[in-house]
Amino acid sequence: MSPAVLALVILGIVVFFYVTEWIPIAVTTMLGCIALVWLQIAKFSVAFSGFAADTLWLVIGMVMVGAALFETGLAAAMGRSIIKFIGASEKKIILIVYPIAMLMSAFLNNTSTTATFTPIIKAISAKSQGKVSAKKLLMPLAFVATTGGMLTLVGSTPPVIVHGLMISLKIPTFGFFEWGYVGLPVCIALILYTLTIGQVLAKRMWKDEIEAEAHNEVEVVLEHVEHPKDKMWKAGLILAFCIIGFIVQPQFETNKAFTFTLGTVAITGAMLTVVLRTMTIKRLYELTDWNTFFVLAGAIGFAAGLDKSGAGKLIADTAIKYVGNSSPFIIFATFCLVGVILTQMMSNTATTAMMAPIGVFVANGMGFSPLPLLMGLATACAAAYMTPVGTPPNTIVLGPGNYKFMDYVKMGGTFQLISFIIIITIVPLIWPL
Repeated sequence: MSPAVLALVILGIVVFFYVTEWIPIAVTTMLGCIALVWLQIAKFSVAFSGFAADTLWLVIGMVMVGAALFETGLAAAMGRSIIKFIGASEKKIILIVYPIAMLMSAFLNNTSTTATFTPIIKAISAKSQGKVSAKKLLMPLAFVATTGGMLTLVGSTPPVIVHGLMISLKIPTFGFFEWGYVGLPVCIALILYTLTIGQVLAKRMWKDEIEAEAHNEVEVVLEHVEHPKDKMWKAGLILAFCIIGFIVQPQFETNKAFTFTLGTVAITGAMLTVVLRTMTIKRLYELTDWNTFFVLAGAIGFAAGLDKSGAGKLIADTAIKYVGNSSPFIIFATFCLVGVILTQMMSNTATTAMMAPIGVFVANGMGFSPLPLLMGLATACAAAYMTPVGTPPNTIVLGPGNYKFMDYVKMGGTFQLISFIIIITIVPLIWPL
């Protein structure tokens, strides 16, 4: 059995345990990485490369900074301010706070945006006297941050990869805001979906949990806890440091004299929470969601192993082979669909990097423009809603929202279909096949 086929068998087993949750998701993810090593599909350094990934330290660093916001009372204060401004209304949060998160994700990293807003949403929920449910809002928050990243060239990784490929192959590139032609309709659809179908699904899926959450929040809000103002200021300054770092970091990516990553910024902020005495190291460990840490690290490493094994390429090549004689639109839609499927379990970075060159070769061979295939692939890969490992934002809210794997399939699956239809409809209208 070839490494690619063997890797697909392991993937099938991993997905089975993800869905059933007979084994905790974090353990399943790590066992997938271990299997890749034992079966000689990937080296240890590849299968466990997630622990050295910048994305992991960006997420865990911001989770720690978020913990400091909660511990010092700053998140609660921010929550009270938002409630005072817009009221304790889920509808207003969806219509006002979510678009702000989308705009931030368009220019910052969608992972850091999710990590920044997660403690704020939880604080708003805790201070709302049961009127706002964090359970109902955190998963859509992750979707919002992911979708906002589709508005510009730098909002998510797939457009950047496609941009680089187009430059190397001397193909006219898409403009910085041209990605928004597809991203904006998806963003609008997501807001409408969250206000309508999403609300119905949430009440049906989490009725008992939402009621219990509301009861607990009423009890919590009656307690008044005074927090030292100096610690709140320190936590605020650390958050400001991280946000400024996220904003300026892209300017240093090509600077040979001095460069740093988003993960460097986040983990520096995390360490400052202890250095500046906003909380003890023991308390930091207690408040950190280590489940998210292992799920994300394992998912990144497992995706790298799948990529090295050739499993993803095998799926892509097989799909294109079966539709090779079809119309350009069928080829385009199938190409985007394969990207959507692969990016649910592999990283969208690996999926885009693997499939983008294939798209160019297929388009050239069939005699139509590669532009729609590249735009469709990048936007399809940027939009992963169906699994907790599809994108880092999905993983970030897994613990705080106490979600299960099937919650993502049910809530995200419906919008995944909607976003896919939007993409394959709009892209050919703007960039004809």
